[in-house]
Amino acid sequence: MPAILVDPGSYNCRNVGDFAMLQVAVARWKQMFPSASMDVLTNAPDALAVLGPDVRPLSAEARSRWLQTHVLGRLHRLLPSAAAASLEAAERRMKMDTARSFERVLMLKRRLTGQDTEGVRQLLRSLREADVVILTGAGIMTDAFLRNAEAILDTFEIAIRRPCHRRPITAIFGQGFGPLDHPVLRRKAAAVLPHIDLIAIRERRASLPLLLELGVRPEQITVTGDDAIELAYERRNADFHRGIGVNLRVAYYANTDRSVIGPVRDALQAAAVRFGAALVPVPISQQDGGIDAAAIRELLGDRAARTDGGSSLKTPADVIHEVGTCRVVITGSYHGAVFALAQGIPAIALVRSRYYENKFLGLADQFGAGLELVHLDAGDFRHRLDGAVDRAWATAEHVRPMLLEAAARQVALSKGAYALVADRTIAKLRRAPGTPFQTPHAPPHSPLTAEAQR
Repeated sequence: MPAILVDPGSYNCRNVGDFAMLQVAVARWKQMFPSASMDVLTNAPDALAVLGPDVRPLSAEARSRWLQTHVLGRLHRLLPSAAAASLEAAERRMKMDTARSFERVLMLKRRLTGQDTEGVRQLLRSLREADVVILTGAGIMTDAFLRNAEAILDTFEIAIRRPCHRRPITAIFGQGFGPLDHPVLRRKAAAVLPHIDLIAIRERRASLPLLLELGVRPEQITVTGDDAIELAYERRNADFHRGIGVNLRVAYYANTDRSVIGPVRDALQAAAVRFGAALVPVPISQQDGGIDAAAIRELLGDRAARTDGGSSLKTPADVIHEVGTCRVVITGSYHGAVFALAQGIPAIALVRSRYYENKFLGLADQFGAGLELVHLDAGDFRHRLDGAVDRAWATAEHVRPMLLEAAARQVALSKGAYALVADRTIAKLRRAPGTPFQTPHAPPHSPLTAEAQR
């Protein structure tokens, strides 16, 4: 059975969208390889307990320590720039090769300074022994999350630099890419991503052209949709409800601040009166710098006395259930829309940044109906939002079958991508080493080449 190293991209387990994708990934790998060992990078090991006792937490912080520690420590900064650059390049080569001699030096240094070494040892053991290294779905590969993206690419670089006969299968699932303009991050992505065996992206509109620009071959790419669609689709309701789902992402990476709350609140309160509907909190992020429940409480105004803004909704299943009580969802969070559309519920996306505009436009393209974008900076914002809510409410029953069909299609495509990587893993374990990943030419279960280039 394979040893699997999982990078979820998000490490605090406080975003239910990202955690939903991790749940799906773990469940699928367990189904395909029940006895596999599975290490998951995280900074919240206790939160992984719900994934089962055979899922072992691996310290994401230890990875940062391995990648960022210098042999000379603070003295590194005192070196002449040329000497510092040469030493840093040499250290990086040894880190990427997980060189045991370099590891011993750093471990000795950490012990002498009273620092923990076990987390780094476990990380390096997993990097050396993994048969499969995967990144689960998120929107991390972008300038807004520079450090996370660099660490993920470094992890894959370590994997692909292993000797050919010991190189693991590498794959990315349900990922959104871009915007990616930072020169260092872009160079690193161009150096690493073309060597990944399979990249399954959640939308073709922005991610596909970017990957092709970075040198990834079309046959390495498949368009599957978001892995979290499966969780929401499986929990869809047969009956229509009359709630209006509410979410607003106030965060630097969404280019939003508290100034947007008032106009959105006024429109939501008016819609609730217009349709005689309850406003239903749909929090996705519980992370510092983007706690949705705090913004939702302000949106609800006087109604907040009867709710905590969704703070008590801790799991993907909790949030998906609340979304299922709605006829329409208004959201600034990408996964607020994913959880709605996958249950056949139309959504309205509130956007102010290119990052979120790309995410929502890609999602709209995947479903083909039921998602309308409203720009928070539009001069006639209130008029546009009112119109979008009215249209979504009026067409909810009409678009439902189309949305559910699109959700089912994406679930099948996503499962097909996992099956392809599982097949390659089985082949690796059976005959050992070293043949490059070969993408089959569109068998019935495969979403590949033609779909990716569409």
